[in-house]
Amino acid sequence: MPALTAFKRQWNIGSDDFVFPGIAMLIIRGIWLLVLVLVYLAHHQHFNSCKDGQVLNAFFFGMIGLLASKVVVNICLIYHSSKGNISECSFRRHVAQVLYVKLALFIMEVVWLVMGTYWATFEYKNCDFIIVGTVRAMVSLAWIGVFVFTIMFIFLFSPLGNDSSSVDDASNIWRRRCRLICCSFRADDSLTSDAYSDIAKLVSVYFQGLDLVPSDIAAGLLLVGRQQKSSYDNMATSSSHQLYGDRHNVLGITESPGSTPFQAAPWMTVQKACSVMKFALAAYGWPFYSYSHLPFGCCVLCCTSPRVSLSEDQLEGADCCSCNLVSIEKHMDEHKSSCDIHYVSLTNQLFINPFSIFLDHDLQAVVIAIRGTLSPKDAIVDLTAFADIIHESFPKSYKAHKGMIKSAQNLLERLKRDNLLGRAFNNEHANYDLIVCGHSLGAGVAAILSMLLKPDYPDVQCISFSPPGGLLSEEAYKASMEYTMSVILGDDLVPRLSIQTMQDLKVDVMTALNDCPYPKYQIFCSLPFRALKCNRCLLDETDSSMTRPLVQNTHSPQNSYTIETITNSDVHTNIQEAVESRDLLRLQTPFYAPGCIMYITPASNVDDRPCCSSEEEYTWRWAGQSEFLFLKVTPRMGADHMPNNVLNALTKLLSDTPDSIIVESQQTLST
Repeated sequence: MPALTAFKRQWNIGSDDFVFPGIAMLIIRGIWLLVLVLVYLAHHQHFNSCKDGQVLNAFFFGMIGLLASKVVVNICLIYHSSKGNISECSFRRHVAQVLYVKLALFIMEVVWLVMGTYWATFEYKNCDFIIVGTVRAMVSLAWIGVFVFTIMFIFLFSPLGNDSSSVDDASNIWRRRCRLICCSFRADDSLTSDAYSDIAKLVSVYFQGLDLVPSDIAAGLLLVGRQQKSSYDNMATSSSHQLYGDRHNVLGITESPGSTPFQAAPWMTVQKACSVMKFALAAYGWPFYSYSHLPFGCCVLCCTSPRVSLSEDQLEGADCCSCNLVSIEKHMDEHKSSCDIHYVSLTNQLFINPFSIFLDHDLQAVVIAIRGTLSPKDAIVDLTAFADIIHESFPKSYKAHKGMIKSAQNLLERLKRDNLLGRAFNNEHANYDLIVCGHSLGAGVAAILSMLLKPDYPDVQCISFSPPGGLLSEEAYKASMEYTMSVILGDDLVPRLSIQTMQDLKVDVMTALNDCPYPKYQIFCSLPFRALKCNRCLLDETDSSMTRPLVQNTHSPQNSYTIETITNSDVHTNIQEAVESRDLLRLQTPFYAPGCIMYITPASNVDDRPCCSSEEEYTWRWAGQSEFLFLKVTPRMGADHMPNNVLNALTKLLSDTPDSIIVESQQTLST
């Protein structure tokens, strides 16, 4: 922090990022040097018997000299890159000069490699096989190193080149990246072009003034997570309140004024959530089944034929080897579900999500299950995060995530076009309920789709598993509480994601990096010791900069950052700009996760707990939106979002507390 400046441009790497690569290259080059020296000392008297022995001799001398020079340069690079803390770039001002020397040596090495390649290919006759094998091995490994260097150069190259580039320049670059990710090389329609433009604008504005490289962000997240944990531990030792229930209070977050109590609907139970979650999981099809049944899941699907053959009007999209249909049947068999597959759509395009319709005879319900994020096009929908009015017939205050609105509207159009629900609710199933469900992206689309279906199906029920946080405006969220239930597990990242929380995290990361007195390599070195339950092995956690409750400050109305706390004027300017942007965002309409929130947490206080093991116990309660207005940076924030972990937690919870489900579901909750 900031990015390394070399050759009059900035790169996607910091001057303090060369410690670990330098050590790795030092070890590799040292071994190569030792091998070459030993081979030369043992066989140099045989060089003259080889064809073009002078070339061979020059190659060995040149490579030994180059490798020795690289060892010395790597030692210098490690030394200069390790100086100072993250924000003290002046201590590492000589790193660029060392890199210039490395580049010169690299060019000379390529010349010598060409010489060695020519000799090992054409002039190796009459030579000892040890000499020939050594040269060929050295040349092969060196060319692999050249290839790796080229790939790294491409990844580290920054198209912007300097921090004075405009937002428009950054937007154009991100728009091209979106097209590349989606393999969209032909002319885009207006809808796709608008989506790319929205994402490019959102990302470029977010990263404007953020002079950080990827390793800075990783280190910042580690520091913010440690500061959050410190605040959490202080609260745990000084209070007898429930650990997970009151954690948001120690972080300085309170319920929004004017909170109104709501009564959860009778159907909002753990049992209902557990029964429906299997459909949300099955909607992911063969990729997730293969992942959750490693290593033979894919082989099982390919070697199994589906029991049910769907007609053309029941299956849309290509299903190679019927793997998706088989995976759905496997999921239903595992959970002993009595259901029929009514319709499966595998079409995945921008704003068109795969979904399935089931007839669950145990629940007596028609279930629409919408797939979550599983492709680059789904990710584009996730990132189309600006707000828009849900439907022209709704009040203008009913706004939601723009990308998910478009996906829900397209899905509704397909339901009506093919009369899918009309065919499902035939005479035999006319009294069945309608349930809309999904996980992650599918949860957000399901929540909006249920709002669009509400006029025609007044008794619609929606269960959103791990829904995105910045989904509905306050008015739309309150309206959804009547017929929508969200299920959130532990430290799940996605229900806490919104433009506001991302801006808060940006401020937290920048401030934590600036305040940290330790070099970056030392922060990363602490990770193995944390895994071994030795958190104090490298970092002094009694240091005030490591334990300051940074998240509490960012949510405090009196929050301010003074120049006295900032060691670098450029960093101070960037932080002040980030704080101002955050404060402006807080003046805008906040967005929330949908419906009544069933919050599932571990019954014990274990931050580094195993991934939903069978021995783990859970508890649940109704939660308010205030608990999801900040990002919890923990080792579990990704694992708690996985749909199989959500289902495992629900199953465990159901087996532990079967008799209290209906009683607890009637508890009063607030917004």
